[in-house]
Amino acid sequence: MIYITASAGKKALRILSSRKKGKIHSVFKNAINILFDNELIGIVKKDDFLNFYNISISFTGNFETLPLSFEGSTVHFHDDILFFNNTPFFYVYDINIFNPFCYFSEHLNEKNLSYDKKSLLSKISLLESIANEELSKYDDLTLAVRKKIVNLEEEELSSMIGLGPGLTPAFDDFLSGYMMAKNFMSFLIKKQIFRAFKENLKLIRKSKNKTNIVSYQMLKTAAMFGGPKLVIDLLISLFHPDELGSIEDNFHKLLKIGATSGCFWALGIIDGIKKFKEV
Repeated sequence: MIYITASAGKKALRILSSRKKGKIHSVFKNAINILFDNELIGIVKKDDFLNFYNISISFTGNFETLPLSFEGSTVHFHDDILFFNNTPFFYVYDINIFNPFCYFSEHLNEKNLSYDKKSLLSKISLLESIANEELSKYDDLTLAVRKKIVNLEEEELSSMIGLGPGLTPAFDDFLSGYMMAKNFMSFLIKKQIFRAFKENLKLIRKSKNKTNIVSYQMLKTAAMFGGPKLVIDLLISLFHPDELGSIEDNFHKLLKIGATSGCFWALGIIDGIKKFKEV
C-alpha cells in the first residue's frame, strides 16, 4: 500500500466519502477519471489541477503503469484507504479541502477586491497578445474554431458546445474560461454570484449531449467557479495590483492542461471579462 497526502475539492470528497463504488472511466499518465453514477471525479498529481471534482495526491509515478488502474476497475474510499478492485492501494493519512473562494480570497484581501478599469484592460490586452502568439502555432482546424467563436453573443454560446477536436473540444475550453471569468467578476463587485451559477448551468445543460462526459464535467465545474486552481491563479494575476509580471507565467502554467486547451481557456477568460457589463 502506498502512503500519500491529498488535497480534495469538496464535491470530490463528498462523492468519495459516500462509500459508493465508482468505475475507472479513463487513465492517463497524470490523471485517472472515475465515474460515480453520472458524476466524474479526477485523481491528479499536482495541486495546480485541483477543482471541485478533483483530488490531488502526493504520488509521483505514472498512473498508466499502476497494475489496477485500467478502465472498468472499481474504486471506492473507506477508512482513509482508496481501494482499486477491493484491493487497498493508497492510504491517505492527511487530506486538505480545496475551496476556490477561500483560495482567491486569501490572495485578494478586502483592500484589493476592487480594480482599476484602465489597468485591467491593459492586462487583458497583454494576455490576449500572448494567447494569440501561442495560437498562431496551431493547425488550421484549431484556427478555424477560433474564427467561429470571435464576436459570439452569449445567447449563441450553447449552440457551439462540442466544437473542435480533442478530449475537451476547443470551444468547451473557451466557454469554461468565459464562465470562470464571469463568476470571478460577479464575486469581485459583490454581485449575486449564485445567479451567475444558475445562468451558467442553464446555458450548458441545453447542449449537454453535444459533448463528452469529461468535457461536460469541466463545463459544469467552471459554471460554479470550481476551478481548476491554475485558472484562478491567472485570474488573480489580472486583478492583483502586484501581479503584472506573473500574467505570462500563469498563462504558460495554464498550457499544462494541454496546449490548445490552455490557450482557449485563456481566450474565454479574456472574452468573459471584456463582455462583463461593469467593465
